[in-house]
Amino acid sequence: MGRGRSGMPKPPRRKRVNVTLIEADHPAYKILARLIKSDRADIKKVRVALAYHKGWRRDADGVRKLGTVKKCGDLDKEFSPYDFRIELNAEAFPHMSDKEKERLIYHELMHIQPSMDKNGEQLCDDKLRPVYRVRKHDREDFLAVYKKYGVDEDIALVAEQRIEDAKRPLLAGPGQGEKK
Repeated sequence: MGRGRSGMPKPPRRKRVNVTLIEADHPAYKILARLIKSDRADIKKVRVALAYHKGWRRDADGVRKLGTVKKCGDLDKEFSPYDFRIELNAEAFPHMSDKEKERLIYHELMHIQPSMDKNGEQLCDDKLRPVYRVRKHDREDFLAVYKKYGVDEDIALVAEQRIEDAKRPLLAGPGQGEKK
């Protein structure tokens, strides 16, 4: 331990703890359970821990993270019963409205997806635990685009539909239909 100017020992530096588990009786767990039961029956067996994350700073574009989902690896599962943890912004979450809290938790739940085999059955690991994956966003755009054009029409989905439509013309003449 070093000495300060006064000759007194400096107190040891301490590492800041940024992530802490949220107690099981917290209202956020009620939101989580209700959303899984009502909207995500496909992940009813998933075990999710909620945690607060302190100190998220704005990124280079000025956006502050409100939440994230993290998949627990095999070793993590040996130490705890969870498949995923949802980390919520400790500074922002307590100040959000009930609707905003629900929307954020729902958003993070949408990242949790069962892993399926080629027959459409959910995969299980060697210990017969259901296997899940982290799903990417199915839509991503700039806020300015949403403000200007709205959020209802996703240009990527429209483009995909038009590509599919072009493959099967409605009034195809001889030799112009879908290729086999």
